[in-house]
Amino acid sequence: APLREQAAAIGGVEIGRFFEDFHSLLRHADLAILQAGSTPFQLLDTNVPIVLTVRDYKSREQVERATRLAALPGIRLLDREAQERDDPSEWIAWGIERQDAERRTGFDLCGIARAAEMILKELD
Repeated sequence: APLREQAAAIGGVEIGRFFEDFHSLLRHADLAILQAGSTPFQLLDTNVPIVLTVRDYKSREQVERATRLAALPGIRLLDREAQERDDPSEWIAWGIERQDAERRTGFDLCGIARAAEMILKELD
């Protein structure tokens, strides 16, 4: 809850597990702090800075994905030690400094509906 308390003190920061309009909120964010699951792919063709975290799983799949994504401009990977050691305000400052970083990958996976549409088009 310390992160939620800090967010409330800052104002204008929302921390949540699920929002109906998450895709739109995400694409208009000043900074996204995300697990290295599938969500970061919704932001690959934007300039939204991304701070990635990884969870410990049985496989290294999420770590591998995060490592590869962190090679792109405006994406930072936080290892477990950094997550526990760093003050989250450092992550926010890092992101604010990179809001204009160009990251054009050619992949525009705007949410699940768009991804499904693209897959269906490929199957035709």
